[in-house]
Amino acid sequence: MSKRTARLLWLTPTGLTVLLLLILFSFTFADNGLDGLGGDLPSLDDGDDGSLPTIDDGDTGVTGPVGSVDDGAPVSDSSLIPLKNASFEQGSDSPVGWRPLVESLDGSYLWDTEVASSGSRSLFIGSTRYAYGRWSSDAVDVQKGGYNWYTLTGDVKTDQNTGEVYLAIAWFDEKGAMLTSSDSLMLAFGDLDWQSVRVTALPPAGAVTFSVWCISNHNAGFAWFDNLELRLTQLPARGKASYAQFLVEHPSHPLVLEAHSMRVGSLMTAAKWIREDGFYDPKAQLKASQLYAEAASVGRLDGVLQGGVTVSGGDFSEEKGAFEDLIDEALLSAGIAATRADDPTAARGYLSKVVERNRDETVTESASEFIEAIFEEGNVND
Repeated sequence: MSKRTARLLWLTPTGLTVLLLLILFSFTFADNGLDGLGGDLPSLDDGDDGSLPTIDDGDTGVTGPVGSVDDGAPVSDSSLIPLKNASFEQGSDSPVGWRPLVESLDGSYLWDTEVASSGSRSLFIGSTRYAYGRWSSDAVDVQKGGYNWYTLTGDVKTDQNTGEVYLAIAWFDEKGAMLTSSDSLMLAFGDLDWQSVRVTALPPAGAVTFSVWCISNHNAGFAWFDNLELRLTQLPARGKASYAQFLVEHPSHPLVLEAHSMRVGSLMTAAKWIREDGFYDPKAQLKASQLYAEAASVGRLDGVLQGGVTVSGGDFSEEKGAFEDLIDEALLSAGIAATRADDPTAARGYLSKVVERNRDETVTESASEFIEAIFEEGNVND
C-alpha cells in the first residue's frame, strides 16, 4: 500500500461506519464475482451544469506526433533558483523569508536552534493533531514559456508522526489566489531520522508566483525541516505545456516518470483541496469524488514507465507497482468522498473496483490492507 493512502482517509465516525459497511459488503461478493455490485464504475455525470473545480493545465490526453521536439536534456541540466534563507540560518527573532501559519491554538511553531540536518537551525512544527500546520516561504516568480519543471528537495525529520508530513509547492494566480499545490510523498508514520524529500512539478495554467510549504497536518507528533533547494529544468514546448503533452514531446527525457505520475497526482491534489475545503458540503464531496475518479481513469503507460526507468536506471517493476498503488489510492479516495456526498451507489462502485484490482494480489497489494488502513485511521481520529 502506498505511504500516502492512509493519510487521505479523514472520516467522521458516521462516514467511517458507512464506508466500512460498503467495503465489507463488497468483500461478501468478491469471491463470487462483482456482478452483484454493479460492476462498472458509476457515471461521472451528476446533472450538474457547473464546471468541476480543477487545475486544468490543458491536459486533454496524449496527442500529436511522438518525439516532435528535440529532447535529450538530462535532469542534471537544471539551474538553481534562489530561495531566500533555504537552510533557515538567517534571522534574529524569526527566520528571514519564512512565516508560520497559525490557524488555531493547537500546534507549535519554532525556529529550532537545537535540531538541524546541517548548520545550527531548522523549522519545527509540533502537535497539530487537530490543525493544519505550515511554514511558508516568500513568493517566487514563475518562469514563462516552454516546460518549466520545478524540483524542490529538502531534509525532513519526524518524531511520533501520526499525520501528514511533506513538502509542497503552492501555486498562485496574478491576484494572489491559490490555484493548487504540488505535493511530495508523505513521510511514514512514527520516528524517522533526516530523510531527503522531493517533489517535481509543472506550474498549472494561470500560475504567476509560488511559495514553498513545509507541512505537518493532523500530526500529534513533531516534524523538522532543513536544507531546502529549488531547481528549474527548462525544455521547449510546441504549444501549451501539460503533463500529457510532455510525454509526446519529450518521450525519452527522465522526467517522463514525473509527468506520467503527476497527470494522476495533480487531479488528486485538486480533489483533496475541494474535499477538505468543503468537508461538510455534499456537493463539494461529490465533485471531489469525480476528480478522484478522473485521476483513476488515467491508464498505465508501460512504455513511458519503462523508458523513464531505462534513462534513470530505476526498477520497472517498482515504478509499475507505484503507479498502480496511486490508481488504487485515487479509487479509494473517490469512494470516501462519494460516501461523504451521501452517494452509496457511487462509493460501492469505486470500492468494488479496488477489490477487483487487488483480488489476485499480483497487481498491487491485497485489498485487506486497505480495510486495515481504514481501521487504523479510525483509531487515529478517535
